[in-house]
Amino acid sequence: MQRNCGAIQCPPGGKCCGKGLCCGADAQCCGDMCCGAGDKCINDKICCGADSFACGDACCSAGSQCTNGICTATPNCGSIVCPAGDKCCGDGLCCAPDAKCCNGMCCAHHSTCTNGVCMPRPNCGASICQNGTKCCGKGLCCNNDASCCGEVCCSPKSVCQGGVCLVAPNCGPIVCPSGDKCCGKGICCESDAQCCGDICCPAGDKCVNNAICCKSDAVPCGVKCCDKGNICVNDMCIVKRNCGVLHCPEEDMCCNDAICCSPGFQCKGKVCLPM
Repeated sequence: MQRNCGAIQCPPGGKCCGKGLCCGADAQCCGDMCCGAGDKCINDKICCGADSFACGDACCSAGSQCTNGICTATPNCGSIVCPAGDKCCGDGLCCAPDAKCCNGMCCAHHSTCTNGVCMPRPNCGASICQNGTKCCGKGLCCNNDASCCGEVCCSPKSVCQGGVCLVAPNCGPIVCPSGDKCCGKGICCESDAQCCGDICCPAGDKCVNNAICCKSDAVPCGVKCCDKGNICVNDMCIVKRNCGVLHCPEEDMCCNDAICCSPGFQCKGKVCLPM
């Protein structure tokens, strides 16, 4: 007896496997096709033999493996043959296709190989950062050489300011860190510092002759600074002594609150005379 199957009628002993599709009595319906007796239907798309397995839109035979939707020969792995789908990670070591070879070990897909050791990848909110990246906030993974900047990743040649990546100022052979300023070829100073020749003067200090940094209350003296209360004599810092309106060096003698007598002289009247 014939059976209606959409626009056609299946012959006696046949079965309808969809509108207009008749299959044999011992066949298996598989989407828009009929799988033969003993075959298996995969995802209603392809028919594979009992000893084969699906690989994309094809069937791989026993003893082969599926790589990116292509059937390839199962690799010999030293003294063993890896199971279908596995990969060889060294003599006698077979790893799952989503694992990583790591110095004689298999690292699971949620871990990474670091210096020959399997390490868990950092959880980053709803994401898991891949190998070579770091977590820069909930769900944001950046390359290890990038900098975290709010909700974005800044490249190594940029800096983060206010959550925005800006091109870092070139400073001769180097790039200044975020917030710093260039004070000459290869010299980066903090933003509140003062450029002073080849050095940076801290905030509040003063630059003298583009060579040294002195405290605001210090006295420049050659290539150094004299503390408050000292005076500079021949590029030397000397403790000062009040002598009327003058300030005498500590080793001098004050003469009548008017002049300073050096060692070896004495005050006579209002003048310094040799002893």
